Amino acid sequence: MLGTKTGAADMDKVIITEPVDCPVRKEVLEALLVLLHDRNQPSMESRVAKLSDEAVLDLVAALELYQAQEVLDVCARWIRNSPALRPWLAFRYALQHRDISTLDCAARYTLASKLVTYRPHMKSTNLIT
Repeated sequence: MLGTKTGAADMDKVIITEPVDCPVRKEVLEALLVLLHDRNQPSMESRVAKLSDEAVLDLVAALELYQAQEVLDVCARWIRNSPALRPWLAFRYALQHRDISTLDCAARYTLASKLVTYRPHMKSTNLIT
């Protein structure tokens, strides 16, 4: 077990038991280790913001696996608060975690952005595609 439910900031050593050849996995592992030892929420959010969408989702999965709840909460909060900046990340996160409120916020920037127009003056149907 790599982390504890408190955020795993008290770890002294980390043993990596599998090879890290892929640059994406290296990026996620590096972010994971930095975030586990960071206590400054703005710097943690800044670190998450620098990652690609795929890397953020991989990081969230790793944090769930290692039960680093404190860091996971920071990542989840950042994803939930930034659907306007990274709508597809928020949308995919919401689908994977069955997070309806985040899905609802992200949908207006993804699926509903230009596909559907609301016209209140029409009586028969208000949705036009």
